[in-house]
Amino acid sequence: MVNCYYSPIIQYLLNKPVKEDNRFPFLLLAQIASLSGTDTVPPTDLNYTPLQFLNGVEGSFTPTFTGTVRNFAISPDLPTGIQINSSGIISGTYSQQFGLNGSFTVTASNTLGDTKKDITIQFFGKPPYKTNQTTCYDTSGTLDSTCTLITSIGQDGALQKGIAANFLGPTLVGSDYITTDQNTGLTWNSCLQGTSGATCSVGIYASTLTWSLATSNCSSLDLDNSGTGFASLKNWRLPTPEELDTLVNFNLSNPSIYNANFPNTNVGVGWHWTSLDNPADSTNAWWIYFRNGEMGPARLKSETSDNFARCVTGTSTYLPPQNLLIDNGDGTVTDLNHSLVWQKCTRGTDSTTCANSPTLLSWADALSYCNSLSLGKYSWRLPNINEAKKILNRRTSVYPAIIDSTVFPSNPNSEFWTSSTDLGNPGTNAAWVIFFNAATVFPVSKNLTRAVRCVASP
Repeated sequence: MVNCYYSPIIQYLLNKPVKEDNRFPFLLLAQIASLSGTDTVPPTDLNYTPLQFLNGVEGSFTPTFTGTVRNFAISPDLPTGIQINSSGIISGTYSQQFGLNGSFTVTASNTLGDTKKDITIQFFGKPPYKTNQTTCYDTSGTLDSTCTLITSIGQDGALQKGIAANFLGPTLVGSDYITTDQNTGLTWNSCLQGTSGATCSVGIYASTLTWSLATSNCSSLDLDNSGTGFASLKNWRLPTPEELDTLVNFNLSNPSIYNANFPNTNVGVGWHWTSLDNPADSTNAWWIYFRNGEMGPARLKSETSDNFARCVTGTSTYLPPQNLLIDNGDGTVTDLNHSLVWQKCTRGTDSTTCANSPTLLSWADALSYCNSLSLGKYSWRLPNINEAKKILNRRTSVYPAIIDSTVFPSNPNSEFWTSSTDLGNPGTNAAWVIFFNAATVFPVSKNLTRAVRCVASP
């Protein structure tokens, strides 16, 4: 029995001429059912618009459907921070380190049945770290401290893309000093092996470490403090290249590191070991040079001079469990893990197959090209050095060492420009490049010509 409170509404519906809407009988029954709590037909036509959750940004998506829905359910469970409510609205804030290309089934039901919809939701991970550059330099190396000149448009120092590093330390634990990365949860020995103290000025750098000795130096920290471990922590080890890379501060040189958190880092010659072999030659290993932030895979493991070790403990959260690169079919590639959208093909090559030779540009022309690129719905820029490294694959023997040669085919035998100026050696008239064919990162003169691939934020 319909509640008398609704009688005027029902009377209006009953008196409504059928000729005004040939769906009238169905609409009448549906609305009466809705008012009375009685369902007449199962729901149908459930749908959602394309779903994307940007990292750290609240999103909300409302379904469309036909009929009455009493309940919404979704399977499998949504990630932490995202939920579906009784109206079928999927909302929340995604803030995990890496992305997710999730497949879900939404079920909308009433007392007479249900309808299901398979949906894909793209969740974007956190962007790369900022390089920390805040000033700009033209091709000759002249400083633009406010990044307001036309030559500074699109430079790393002007855009400052990425998330800020967040280190805590040195922190005294017993007699040991540690530095914690609040972003990744990793814990570092504040000092290079061989030194100690609040300013890492006690002792002498262990600078003659072979790769094996560096490895054993780190693991031996587990035996410190009568076996409780350095700073009462266990599982000390050499870092991966991705982990050690988070310590590079491209706004400083000699050393290019967060000095307040990692004091007295060697400022002369010195390669810092990582735990990863060169995939093409296991007699070599990956290294980072903290004089300016250079990196590469070809330091001979048996080398006995100018080699340092900085040890770390904790579960790595800075290497994605899987690549989440999506070819959008429009000349762009989305990287869900790092909240980036890439130009699929190198400048000058075929926009679909990436065939033919690229057009090499000077650094200034590369900045200008990306600033004015019209491709898809995005606002393009030349990537900074930390962004560019996100498509470098350090774990394959197949060259070019690009993260996925299927979505990025036909890569040229050339370095690629970044928007980051070198603040070390040779200096501000040079910019950082990445060379996928040798898996190396280093600076070159801005007047030279190199390949270009642009990037955008989603």
